[in-house]
Amino acid sequence: MASLLDGGDGFLYGTTTYGGIQDMGTIFRVRPDGQGFAVLHRFQGVPDGRNSRAALVTDGAGVLFGCASYGGWYGSGTVFRVNSDGSGFSVLRHLSGSDGRLPLAALFYDGAGKLYGVTSSGGLGGGAVFALKADGSGFWVLHSFAGGVSDGASPEGPLILDGEGTLYGTTAGGGSGGSMGTIFSISTDGTGFELLHSFGGSLYGITPRGTLVADGAGGLYGTTSSGGLVGAGVVYTLRTDGSGFSVLHSFDSTSEGSTPLSALVFRGAGALFGTASDGGPGGRGALFTMGTSGSDFSVVHGFSGETADGKWPEASLTADVVGNLYGTTPNGGPAGMGAVFKVSKDGTAQEVLHFFAGGPVDGRMPRAGLVLDAAGNLFGTTAYGGNADKGSVFTLKTDGSGFSLLHSFPTGDSEGGIPLAPLVLLGPDKLLGSASIGGQHGDGTIFTLNTDGTAFAVIYHFEGGTSGGSDPRGGLVLDGAGNLYGTTFGAGAASLGVVFALGSDGSAFQLLHSFGGGALDGSRPWAALSIDSLGNLYGTTWRGGTADQGTVFTVRTDGTGFGLLHSFVGGTSDGSEPRAPVILVGPRKLVGTTYLGGQYGQGTIFGLETDGSGFMLRRSFSGSMADGSEPIAGLVCRGHLLYGVTTSGGRAGFGTVFSIRGGTDTPAIYRASDRSWYLKNSNASGAADLVFPYGDPSDQAVKGDWDGDGDDTVGIYRDGMFFLKNSNAAGNADIVVGFGAPGDLPIAGDWDGDGIDTIGVYRPGGAAWFLRNTNTPGPPDISFTYGLANETPVAGDWDADGIDTVGIFRASDRQWYLHNLNAGGNAELVFPYGDPAQDVPVVGDWDGGGDDTVGIYRAALGEWFLKNTNEAGFADVNFVYGLVNEKPLAGDWDGN
Repeated sequence: MASLLDGGDGFLYGTTTYGGIQDMGTIFRVRPDGQGFAVLHRFQGVPDGRNSRAALVTDGAGVLFGCASYGGWYGSGTVFRVNSDGSGFSVLRHLSGSDGRLPLAALFYDGAGKLYGVTSSGGLGGGAVFALKADGSGFWVLHSFAGGVSDGASPEGPLILDGEGTLYGTTAGGGSGGSMGTIFSISTDGTGFELLHSFGGSLYGITPRGTLVADGAGGLYGTTSSGGLVGAGVVYTLRTDGSGFSVLHSFDSTSEGSTPLSALVFRGAGALFGTASDGGPGGRGALFTMGTSGSDFSVVHGFSGETADGKWPEASLTADVVGNLYGTTPNGGPAGMGAVFKVSKDGTAQEVLHFFAGGPVDGRMPRAGLVLDAAGNLFGTTAYGGNADKGSVFTLKTDGSGFSLLHSFPTGDSEGGIPLAPLVLLGPDKLLGSASIGGQHGDGTIFTLNTDGTAFAVIYHFEGGTSGGSDPRGGLVLDGAGNLYGTTFGAGAASLGVVFALGSDGSAFQLLHSFGGGALDGSRPWAALSIDSLGNLYGTTWRGGTADQGTVFTVRTDGTGFGLLHSFVGGTSDGSEPRAPVILVGPRKLVGTTYLGGQYGQGTIFGLETDGSGFMLRRSFSGSMADGSEPIAGLVCRGHLLYGVTTSGGRAGFGTVFSIRGGTDTPAIYRASDRSWYLKNSNASGAADLVFPYGDPSDQAVKGDWDGDGDDTVGIYRDGMFFLKNSNAAGNADIVVGFGAPGDLPIAGDWDGDGIDTIGVYRPGGAAWFLRNTNTPGPPDISFTYGLANETPVAGDWDADGIDTVGIFRASDRQWYLHNLNAGGNAELVFPYGDPAQDVPVVGDWDGGGDDTVGIYRAALGEWFLKNTNEAGFADVNFVYGLVNEKPLAGDWDGN
């Protein structure tokens, strides 16, 4: 939501980026006391724009003006007006690429019937300054930014106007300092454009994103979002003629805050007031004041977020069918006793569903993740709280309603206590869990109860000793026959923990492995196991292995075949002390987290094959404000994205929720001369890592993860038939399916976010798309028209939401048109890159960032030009691979 506008009529007016019709945003008003809330307009996309990020302005006579950042006829945003009572909505301008696109800043109304604004992209590629009359007539582009040393790029803050008819603004990029941003001025008739200052050198600030303020005496003041002495941003001043630039204050990140994004406000004579969005005494931003000379800087208030949020999440997330994530924190909230939270899959919406308060009717300190049933009920445990402060089992709905304690663990040892592990659903109305202490032998219990809280029963009491386990912390898994498997932190032959099996009724306890530590064994398993379809169990130990820093192990469900897959050694190239489970991503890939180790010593994400080969660090956590640190919880896989939490780091230092792409895409070529594929596992020149024959030179190539195992494999399309392989090797197709018609162009992607790529076709003559959600014969699940006839189709996950959507590479204007929906409509991303006359488009996640971006293969040179962002500009990666005039393809061939 953008800043609110005081309408001067007793109401505050604003926009929401989301909500309304299909989450396209709204315009609303509300009184300062919260009364009289009303939605004035719901955006609909193409007719009127969508997802406004800009504040509103008013003409003082009851008319509001604003910008929608996306949508409109050309997908580039709109300028609109609406009366303060919601009537009279009209679009004043559908912005096109030449006008500029993606307006993020509020308009400026000059009081004489004219509006001025900026777009952050479009125009000559770097955005534009525009003007139009308040009735929508007379649109002018006053300046198109081109970037480079003599111009700015990407203006994101509103303009201001002085009494002489000169506009002033900032750009986040461009300028002579190496694209660190600029300050500019321009007359209201478009003449006299001048760069007043180019930011250059980090000590003097980088990337101004907010608006300027003027003191009326020729002085301008503003902030940069980064740079300064420690990179946390600065407050600066200069004269309106560009002279006298100086840094008034450099933020220190910790005690003063960092990353100031909003405009400064004059506070009496000679004083400024502002906000820093991050850092500060509470770690969540700060309000500050200072003199216009830079003197008397002080923090008025530091935001902590502690009482309004959870902190230090330890448990794995749970996802619902639409991708919302649910989790717990053991601390934070008004009572400091933890919370249940909800986060949308793209991270744009966060909500606390419940704050724990302890006592007999509430739990405290949930240490385990949640389980979700088909009816939208969440179930979890708290380690403490309840009648005897020994923990509880609770439930609530996904909207936060209906919280209740299903069971409180009593005094004494009859049932156990302090449940640390997540629950498991045994059918639609029964829960299974474990308590880490108590029971008949004091070593913990396994229990069941109904989802309504009735019929609580202990089905197994751990016995400790050399033949039993003690202190179950990791949770249980079930096989297809209803047998249970788990780990305990203690007991066994060396008192270092065990792997066990148990019948679902608590009978037939079996010790599968007793950990002994040392170089050839693990010790102290903390986490749950994973099980594959072949009866292999996979898990981690906190200690043991060659450096006593933890292991990944495997053992069969009958107790045979125990082996260490990896021994952690710490340092910059390995993790240390895994406390979370490894999860299976397809039948052959394991991924997990370590609490410590990695490049910064603050934890990692790693992957390896189920046979122990191919170990790779996917992420080293840094603990910075933009990153987390010390993950204890396991990962959740949804589509091509992995989700998780860290216990520390982030803006307030209290932990983060993160996502990471399942792998990085790299090139492949099909060589007609020997009818073979040449796959490479890095984006660089050199020899292929994998070579095999498959298909004929006349076939059209496709790739995808057809079986959800985390690896992309090749396929071909021949006369309306797909021939898909589940391994990158010679041989017959694993999947043969007829779909489409001769003349169609094949396309493939994960259209429904289930983690499996499926087929589709683009019919050039009618620009029609036909997509299937399974690799089986049948009618299309999704069909629509998008683009013009006879264009080049592409598909990718442009917005990192786990779902692939369509795009086109248009020869007539050499532009890419990428759409975030599998439906008709306008592109969200439009930009020039490459030359269709000589280039073949390729798409992939080249940097492992979670979103697919574009690239080209220049056939006449055998050269690849890959971009890590979907925008105009130079390639981020460039290399020669293959011979000239071959068929290019890109995919995640090794799952890493």
